[in-house]
Amino acid sequence: MKTERVNESIVGTGGLSGAPGPVVGGRGPATRPSSTVNRRLLSEHPPHALVVGGSGMLAGLCRSLAAEGWQLSVVGRDSAKLARAKRGDPRIHPLSIDYEQVGAFTAALTATTQTSGPITLAVCWIRSWAPRSLIATASAVAPGGRLFHVVGDQGRDTYDHATVELAQRPGLHYRKVQLGAVLDHGTKRWLTNDEISAGVHTAITRDQPYHLVGTAP
Repeated sequence: MKTERVNESIVGTGGLSGAPGPVVGGRGPATRPSSTVNRRLLSEHPPHALVVGGSGMLAGLCRSLAAEGWQLSVVGRDSAKLARAKRGDPRIHPLSIDYEQVGAFTAALTATTQTSGPITLAVCWIRSWAPRSLIATASAVAPGGRLFHVVGDQGRDTYDHATVELAQRPGLHYRKVQLGAVLDHGTKRWLTNDEISAGVHTAITRDQPYHLVGTAP
């Protein structure tokens, strides 16, 4: 499996100061919904994306996608963090729910598709001990849609059975986004939230089966 190193795309021209470069705010054609998704349903709603775990390190990604015209359903447990991620943007719709409560989580995803239209893009930061929640998210994605699974460097074995299933699921474009590290003055450090959001946005734009943000941890 090919690995892309994307240090340059993490930082963009805005550097590490938090000011996004063109990657975060860019409008690439790969961020649009898949053309194989039912066009009649899409014509009834703006494109609908789901971000699970979007109230923290992926908040910047949510705002970037909203700026590109997506309607965002953002799942998080902390209502205060969700409100900060929303920043008054009417295109961002917080869903304050614990994804580990699979029944309630599934019901919430069903409800949001009824109000905001089919989910054609999903980005998931779901802990390795909750593979059922990952499966539930994938099941909410419309046929022909894409799921970007953001993972760290721990607990990968726990995911194996779920990721194999999703990679082989007909009608789903499963993408894995690996979070690595940054080499800063000769020392490796963890990615900042802004770097993670920018790196995941690049993964969506490039739309490859595997994408490494930073360097291998």
